[in-house]
Amino acid sequence: MSYLEHAFGDALDDARDAMALLAGAREPRELAATAYRLYEEFRPAIPSGVRGWGAKGCLDLDQIREIAEGVRQGKTRSRKPLQAGGEG
Repeated sequence: MSYLEHAFGDALDDARDAMALLAGAREPRELAATAYRLYEEFRPAIPSGVRGWGAKGCLDLDQIREIAEGVRQGKTRSRKPLQAGGEG
């Protein structure tokens, strides 16, 4: 069993589809320039007192789909628009 299969269980296909939708909302060059900013939009909150990448959280797939739609419309959830080059 892979890490992702273990982490997502039966929701792996849905998670992969939501991520693919978000990735497909930008051209590859733009995606590379803004990927971390996009991740900051949907990353799960880490409970207080828990550290590191191994902390469990809840990934909201509907939120990822909403962000993808917003990216396609030139909008984001953050106050600053995402721009190629990581600025904005």
